[in-house]
Amino acid sequence: MLSPLLLPLLLLPLVLADPGLDVNPDLLPSYSSFTHLGYTFSLTSSSFSASLPGSPAPLSNVGSLPFLSAGTSPFSVTERHGNFKMHGLTLPSTDQQTIDSVAVHPTNVTLGGSLSFPPQERGEHPPLLGYSCAFSLPPASASPSPSSPPPLLVSCSLLPGVLPPSPASSPVLSLTFSSPPSERFTGLGLQFSHLDLTGHSFELSTGEQGVGRGSEPLTSLMNEHAHGAGGDQFSTYSPSSLFLTSLLRAGYLENTEHSLFSSSGTSFSFTVYSPSLSAGFFLSGFASPYELAEATTGHVAGRFKPPPEWSYTRGAVVGMQGGTAAVTAKSDKLIAAGVPLAGLWIQDWAGRRLDTFGSRILWNWELDSQFYPGWGDMLEGWLEKGVRVLTYVNPYLTTRAEEFKPHYTRNLFREAETRGFLVTNSSGEPYVQSSASDEFAFGTVDLTNPRARRWFSDVIVRCHMMCDCEDAQAFWPIIRRNPGEQEVDCGNGLTRDISQGGWMADFGEYLPYDVTMFDGSSGRSMHNEYPAVWADVVSNAIGDEDTDTLFFSRAGSLRSPAAGRNGGQFWAGDQNTQFDDNDGLKSALTSYLNAGHSGITMIHSDVGGYTSLDIEFPSEPPQRITVARTEELLLRWMEMSAAADCMFRSHEGNQADKQLQVWSTPELAAAFAYWAKFHMALAPLRKRLFDEAAEFGWPVVRAMWFDYGQDWFGVNEQYMFGKFMLVGPVLEEGHVEKTLRVPEGTWVDFWTCERVRGDGGDLTLAAPIGKPVLLVPEDMVPEVALVWKEIGMGACGAEAREEL
Repeated sequence: MLSPLLLPLLLLPLVLADPGLDVNPDLLPSYSSFTHLGYTFSLTSSSFSASLPGSPAPLSNVGSLPFLSAGTSPFSVTERHGNFKMHGLTLPSTDQQTIDSVAVHPTNVTLGGSLSFPPQERGEHPPLLGYSCAFSLPPASASPSPSSPPPLLVSCSLLPGVLPPSPASSPVLSLTFSSPPSERFTGLGLQFSHLDLTGHSFELSTGEQGVGRGSEPLTSLMNEHAHGAGGDQFSTYSPSSLFLTSLLRAGYLENTEHSLFSSSGTSFSFTVYSPSLSAGFFLSGFASPYELAEATTGHVAGRFKPPPEWSYTRGAVVGMQGGTAAVTAKSDKLIAAGVPLAGLWIQDWAGRRLDTFGSRILWNWELDSQFYPGWGDMLEGWLEKGVRVLTYVNPYLTTRAEEFKPHYTRNLFREAETRGFLVTNSSGEPYVQSSASDEFAFGTVDLTNPRARRWFSDVIVRCHMMCDCEDAQAFWPIIRRNPGEQEVDCGNGLTRDISQGGWMADFGEYLPYDVTMFDGSSGRSMHNEYPAVWADVVSNAIGDEDTDTLFFSRAGSLRSPAAGRNGGQFWAGDQNTQFDDNDGLKSALTSYLNAGHSGITMIHSDVGGYTSLDIEFPSEPPQRITVARTEELLLRWMEMSAAADCMFRSHEGNQADKQLQVWSTPELAAAFAYWAKFHMALAPLRKRLFDEAAEFGWPVVRAMWFDYGQDWFGVNEQYMFGKFMLVGPVLEEGHVEKTLRVPEGTWVDFWTCERVRGDGGDLTLAAPIGKPVLLVPEDMVPEVALVWKEIGMGACGAEAREEL
């Protein structure tokens, strides 16, 4: 319960005139309401609130319950192959809050008081926990979007020493505010299973997303027999603490320590395993989700720049691997089928190795010239045709370069170890982890070390990948080179200045919790932040002036768009090769929509998904689970990605030799060519959407409520491509119709040119393979006419315009 704390209006001028006036609660009456920082703060014996004129709801405690609570929790983490499991975490248990002081400063309002435990726990804890909470605005210099209302910042902390942390425990704080029953929540990063997150409570922690993610029996079998690899409906590579609500409010948590988000229908809360908690809330009366997105990306998440035009104007970026001869044979098939190519994405440029998981990339980031002979000639030849070659990199280094590549030039793990650039364990030795199998061992570059960042940027990104080796040769001479190896001037093996066109900047989510980084930060605070640090390293290596190079990430956090500002975008990670609402085609679209609500405005996925498996689990009785691409899945994924994806990119998958590929049959290759051309045809419209995303933070793939209001909040499995089209991809196996909600008004069926009348309710429309539902708003027909023309349906566009 909140105790009386009261600031009379008659004292307000004196308080504001004094930069640090403390108010004695004994002298205050039983009620206070005052205005400061543009907010009205109200305090009574049972309530606290902060509100703005025009705000749909104040920031206030729930009834007589405290808005701040605290406690101590066990804190134990185990990790296997990037799957992290927290053991014994508990929530705060204090149930009473008093406010014993109020101080009003020019830049903040500060409350002080104490928290107490219920009677049955008081023998286990200090009788009272002192705390302080400050309410403030960001400094003007920290607000890159001055036209948008800033958030109200809330920073609460326990007084020093009241709950000291230990290796096995952690202080825990919760901030809980009321939520009107009509308010619903969305965003919070790449959430795959639910677009409307109301009523859910889950961890915000980066890690492997899992295989199955709640779909049974696969998830339980993977969790039981594969070290927790099944995940759950909220496991994700890219958690963000940023949420938007149907009442056009927003909030976020600044802390990077392990945290939870919860909404109950009457309240929402952030819980963080730390003695302090910092959050921000947008309460202004925004007129639309567009204004809210502009504010949250301008003040908090940041914004991507538009991607290079070649990546969406010239066709598909096709994933292929296997060495020079294999890549040549696969690309020849695509060219013969008429597939327009923007790029070839060759992830195994650094070489391959085998383990029990299969054929894997060798994580020693230099060209394997024996596996890819003539690499420089290949890059030059493709570049002359307007096709970029993209590759792959991550912040990890294999411990076994000598074993799998005896002809290495630089053993990057040993070099980083010698220079002191690796994350270390408590004994000061490199902290070695594994991925997917125990024998796939690696170390992590400590990117909080400025010299390690510079080394990674100069040697790996700038020299080995972008062929700019001046700094690498000047500052980072090769350590432990093989005798007789020839010095190379850049990573393509030649002296020619030919850069890779971009790369997948994979991983970032494996950082252990039990480490201390070079800059003194703990693994507990850096684990969730490391993906953004990794993106920042790559972004800085590319530089502000390079508008022709891109990279795509899967792991992220609150400010990943800002970190990836130069060339960055996201992809949705490793979906299963199936139609599934937790881990598959359907979940990919859900992640796009939540990502857009979190400031991640540019995103794509692997056409056809990534993870296939055929496993017999040693359960009783034994169960065999098979997940494999089908022709129908590939075709439907092409349809979805052709409109939704910022880059139309395929992936061979984790079982490349066993899975269907886009070139496997003439029919698949022809379909891939068609949808690559369709993606190209949308380029003029897509460019406008990219520009809007960069300038205003508006997502390219927009949830329906952006244009049609609160009643459309949470509508999933369909979206608006900007304002140009309503898109209804088919996400169910075997379906040739699509039921979707169509807003009121007249629409034009993209494929038939017929008028469709929407009344805000459900319509079931034909959607055979090759023709997903695309509805053009009547007033957008002139804008879309060029698309019809580009794909050979010019008469349809002319007919639609004529009818207008």
